Amino acid sequence: MSFAIRKMTISAGRVGREGWEPFISFLKFFCHEELVGIKDKKLFGAIVGAVVDSDVKTFALERGLYVVKIREEEEKLDIAEPETRRTW
Repeated sequence: MSFAIRKMTISAGRVGREGWEPFISFLKFFCHEELVGIKDKKLFGAIVGAVVDSDVKTFALERGLYVVKIREEEEKLDIAEPETRRTW
């Protein structure tokens, strides 16, 4: 399993204005597939947060990303699965 983590506040407006630029660092993994151990593996995308705006959730699910909401006080995760998963 590979993770690219970037701490930020995500809103549909921000993603709409900036596109996926804040997530481009994730793509750097592909330049070093062998080094990071992801060669010939399917990668899935997810938006994860303690607060997930409903617009962001819809935006992400429509683009094939999982949406994971952290319920910290209950030590649980709510995972919304996209109808069609996008893989890289």
